[in-house]
Amino acid sequence: RLEKIRRQNRTKAELQAVLDGK
Repeated sequence: RLEKIRRQNRTKAELQAVLDGK
């Protein structure tokens, strides 16, 4: 299922948010 990819995608989005917040 794409559930695993969706979970990983959420982590990537959070990482980008941290980079943007930096």
